[in-house]
Amino acid sequence: MSKKKIDVCRTGIYLRLSQGDEDIDGWEKQESNSISNQRLLLEGFIDAHDDLKLVDVFIDDGYTGSNFDRPEFQRMMKSMKAGKLDCIMVKDLSRLGRERIGVDELILRTFKEYGVRFISVSDNYDSLTANRGETHTIIPFKNLMNEQYNNDTSLKVRTSQQVKRMNGQFIGAFAPYGYKKAENNKNLLVPDPYAAGVVQGIFAKKLAGVSAMGIAKILNKNGVLSPSEYKTKCGEKYNTSFKGAGQSKWSAKTVIRILKNLVYTGTLAQGKRTTVSHKVKKEIEVPEEDWIVVENAHEPIISKMDFDAVQILMSRDTKAIAGQSEAYMYAGILYCGDCGSSMVRRKDSYKGQEYVNYICSNYNRNGGELQSSLYP
Repeated sequence: MSKKKIDVCRTGIYLRLSQGDEDIDGWEKQESNSISNQRLLLEGFIDAHDDLKLVDVFIDDGYTGSNFDRPEFQRMMKSMKAGKLDCIMVKDLSRLGRERIGVDELILRTFKEYGVRFISVSDNYDSLTANRGETHTIIPFKNLMNEQYNNDTSLKVRTSQQVKRMNGQFIGAFAPYGYKKAENNKNLLVPDPYAAGVVQGIFAKKLAGVSAMGIAKILNKNGVLSPSEYKTKCGEKYNTSFKGAGQSKWSAKTVIRILKNLVYTGTLAQGKRTTVSHKVKKEIEVPEEDWIVVENAHEPIISKMDFDAVQILMSRDTKAIAGQSEAYMYAGILYCGDCGSSMVRRKDSYKGQEYVNYICSNYNRNGGELQSSLYP
């Protein structure tokens, strides 16, 4: 489609700033690329040109330019395809995107197909007046440079994160339940007094023989907020795949995740998951032997001795019988000396006295006699 002759172009300005820009760029470049300064620059440009009229502003704050999966970018494209825009304007080509092929496709084909004028102010590019050399040589070259910058930025971020992990610095977005980030150091975990007390209570109950489900029921009965609800109450924008509809409650799985987490002993185990690349955001599991584990990275909530004891308890078959929250004392400990099968508990009464007996589960199935007896 040839360029439309329009007296006044209905113009939409697109503003974007990614986390990578904030983390990697120097202060001056951060300030230049800030949403407020992008907007001031573009609105000033429109005010200086009588053939442009601002009709909409599209802002993607905190979105990468390596793909086009951005809400405001998608809204802008829908608006353009609906015929509501005659011109799209950005501060520079990198704001539109840092993915070379995709940006080339937009400028060289898509915008032209819809008869939309494209202006990149800092690049001094206007598709209405640009010659073929600018459009087909200079613009693709700049897009190539922007893509290379994105590759370099991704490598810097990954390297920086790896160094922090190896130095025992926490790099997660949210502190694990029981901890919070130090006010003066976002890479240091410090105990959250309330949540740390809940974690200590969970370990104490497990050491007393209470099952994970039993612990969860006690927490819910006492009105203790689940980790996701507690983070939300504290003002964190926290989302988890473990949360269902409505208010999230404590569950056996949540309790088990806490009981198995080394972080409570002061140990950081990071790098458990990674993305395929900066372009492919799909996460993949990292083999446990490749995790980065650093001991004494922060103040422990649980002693190593108690943690290890809990792991032993959890490795046993300690299922509580109906009506009880605790497993019996010897559950998962007694085994038959002859065949190695677990011993099962039986209770008998004789002359008003109750006796607890343990018998080989294999022998018991065949109707044998008791193998050992312990008083309650």
